[in-house]
Amino acid sequence: MRKLVLVTTSFPEHSEGASAAGSFVYDLAVAIGKLGVMTYVVTPGIRDQKEKIGKYVQVYRFGVPKLPLSLLSLRNLSDIAPIFKTLSSGKKAVESIVESVQPDHIFALWALPSGYWAQKASRKFNIPYSVWCLGSDIWSLGKMPLVKTILAYVIKNADRCFADGYGLSRDVERITGRRAEFLPSTRMVKESKRSLPRSLPPYRFLFLGRWHHNKGIDLLLDALADLPNTFWQHVECVRIYGGGPLESSVAANVAQLQKRKLPVQLGGYLAKKEAEDAITSSDYVIIPSRIESIPVIFSDSLKLGVPVIATPVGDLSDLLREQPACGILANEATVEGIASALEQAATLPPDSFRDGVVHTGSRFDLGLIVNTVSELINTKSG
Repeated sequence: MRKLVLVTTSFPEHSEGASAAGSFVYDLAVAIGKLGVMTYVVTPGIRDQKEKIGKYVQVYRFGVPKLPLSLLSLRNLSDIAPIFKTLSSGKKAVESIVESVQPDHIFALWALPSGYWAQKASRKFNIPYSVWCLGSDIWSLGKMPLVKTILAYVIKNADRCFADGYGLSRDVERITGRRAEFLPSTRMVKESKRSLPRSLPPYRFLFLGRWHHNKGIDLLLDALADLPNTFWQHVECVRIYGGGPLESSVAANVAQLQKRKLPVQLGGYLAKKEAEDAITSSDYVIIPSRIESIPVIFSDSLKLGVPVIATPVGDLSDLLREQPACGILANEATVEGIASALEQAATLPPDSFRDGVVHTGSRFDLGLIVNTVSELINTKSG
């Protein structure tokens, strides 16, 4: 039987909704298992724990001091000890599983720290490994001199290297000297129960994601505060779901909008099914990022039949400039640019983007990723 060790920092608990990337990794592991591949997922957790998902997927969680790991920073003195404890625990956990099951391949999602753990286990047990990069690997960690050196070493020594964006692929090569193959991250979504897209206002808008500077939630809230009454006359609601480091300022800004009697609603992270329901009950999904590759919310929205409003960053610029269009592209990633795009959306019926939504959404197929992973397992390292 073929065996894969999948190393990731993003693997959700049962109903956890804090990470779209984590939900994607869950779907990927289950899909690989359906091929008859024994898949061992190694991931951090609040305690050491083993789980089983169906017949072919086993999850090994190793306890770490703090979660989520994405909020830990080397610039924060109080995070230094938890970071090094996590690095040590992860290395031991991955090496233990690899030694025990002797897999055909080790697949790291994402480059750091998962790729670091995979590389150490690969070297110790002579088993090939591959790395899949996210934007946070390259755009944040790649700016730190020592971390950048480790990142480059991990990527250069991998059997294969992937990136989930076209622009990100080029950035990986620029920073590490190793070309990364484009592989889009996308989740399995259920058949849409969406009714026909609306052709007349009032429209429903949705933001779903991390409340982080890079994701532009502050830009969106400032844009909403600046929009005139003529915009709000075309709006049924603007719903904002998620969580993250900007939580206090997001809550304060939404409270100010609500004081003005504007139809803005605030909620926390959503489990996958709840997120799908939120998308399908919306007319537009807003992606106001300052920096981005191709976020999972983009492919989720299109596959569920909903057009997007996005800033011109990363691959979103090219994807939304294609014809037929799958949504509205802001002219810049600023408060003014987002406000202008929202005003435009208020005058354009969502059903006018139907053909573009179907066309672009068809590119994001989980089966493509599963086939690629299957190739890794079946190809012996040269």
